[in-house]
Amino acid sequence: MKVDTSSGFKISPENITRKQFIKLAKELGCLPDLLNLFKKYDQYLKDAQTDKERLDIGKHGAKEVYFLLAGRAGGGHLVINGELVYEDKEQTEKEEKENSPIILL
Repeated sequence: MKVDTSSGFKISPENITRKQFIKLAKELGCLPDLLNLFKKYDQYLKDAQTDKERLDIGKHGAKEVYFLLAGRAGGGHLVINGELVYEDKEQTEKEEKENSPIILL
């Protein structure tokens, strides 16, 4: 996970991203839910047959993690591999006024 306002950003490795999510989930009181999501999607990824399936599963997993954490942390946009997957309408209005950051995964 990387939060940045510029177009040039560095994507963190998965293990670092997971650690950041775990820390945030502890603070928000939803750690068991997050760990269940990790377990569920790790199994889906293990069972995937193709790279496309893995990519699609990863996107769905990222969306579920996003909705779990962002709903408690105040929202924001979800960008996966440079693609805007979910646009938070309230955040868009806020960004237009303040030029606030976008959450990148």
